[in-house]
Amino acid sequence: GDLLITRAGPRNRTGVICVVDGEPENLILSDKTVRLSYLRNFVNPHYVMTALSSPAMQYFVVDAMTGMAASQVNISQEKMKTFFLPLPPLNEQQRIVDEVSKIFGRIDKLNF
Repeated sequence: GDLLITRAGPRNRTGVICVVDGEPENLILSDKTVRLSYLRNFVNPHYVMTALSSPAMQYFVVDAMTGMAASQVNISQEKMKTFFLPLPPLNEQQRIVDEVSKIFGRIDKLNF
């Protein structure tokens, strides 16, 4: 249930968020990764991952990036603390996660 987000690297790999389900053995995290804290009884981590990965929120993530070259940008933890994330009730968070998963499942079945 841990939320991890990359805080530095190439522009297309910074601000990427994931949920760690399970406990991988021998896991070593880079110092370019931040573990996000959240109230586990009020927040669905998959909702946070879905919301922060949305185009609307990615606008704010990209805006928070600093750096001179697209090959190496950073997001400070202080900037991450300024992200405002809409937080509906827990049951609505789960409904959103389920709906997005259903849509991505349909997309995965398409043959291109």
